[in-house]
Amino acid sequence: MDLQETVTTIIAQLEGFSGYIEIEHFEDFFFFSMGSEGGPEGVASMLGMGGSKEMVLTYDPVLGIYYSRVMSGPQDSNSITVYTRDNPIADQWEDLTKKFHVQTKDKSLETLMPAKLREVLSSQKTAILFLQASDVTSMNETTKTPPSIKIETIYHTLLSLIAGYNQAKSVFVLDGQADAPDVLFNFNFSMFPTAEQQNNIQVEAFLDAEHQTQGKRFISVDTESYEVQFLDEVEDIRHNVQYTLILHIKSFNKP
Repeated sequence: MDLQETVTTIIAQLEGFSGYIEIEHFEDFFFFSMGSEGGPEGVASMLGMGGSKEMVLTYDPVLGIYYSRVMSGPQDSNSITVYTRDNPIADQWEDLTKKFHVQTKDKSLETLMPAKLREVLSSQKTAILFLQASDVTSMNETTKTPPSIKIETIYHTLLSLIAGYNQAKSVFVLDGQADAPDVLFNFNFSMFPTAEQQNNIQVEAFLDAEHQTQGKRFISVDTESYEVQFLDEVEDIRHNVQYTLILHIKSFNKP
């Protein structure tokens, strides 16, 4: 497959993207939110190697989703919303939001995260702020032009996609159907509308015909040997290993 065919394949598989990404499982969304709050340290910070001591978890009680609005550009419309409908703590939500500021050592959060992550965050006294809010930016716009996907860079290996100058804290994966390759991609933070106010979202991508990430949650890279492993969970945290969260996409539907 030459470069033009690769670009055409990726654009075809990303057809239907309108600025929303639905994640299947709450735990993956939770990891993503923690990585976002942790700054450039990304997943390393959420696994206890520095970064923010506080994260925000936002729930929309009208739509029944947890969401994170990220990558805002020069316009309100230049943003991407990542969300999930999965809610394993629905029966505890009222009590948790009454507290508003919850330490991760709180036993009421046991169903929210794996034991290893609870252990690390509890030792750091990380806090979670529970917000109830609705994103209504689209209601402020008389017209909203759907974003146009532009492929900026094609990577030829998975390691090249996630490593770069600083390892990516997360990577989105659209699992290929039947014999189609998986599309692994990240967004470029530079999103600029054209003169016609067309929102162009730039994507860096890799086509994975081997389906290396299917069924996995993390990619680990040894910073000394650059050995790559695909993990279900992170059991042992090592300072010479960097972790990238794999975000499997359920849909591009608007909630």
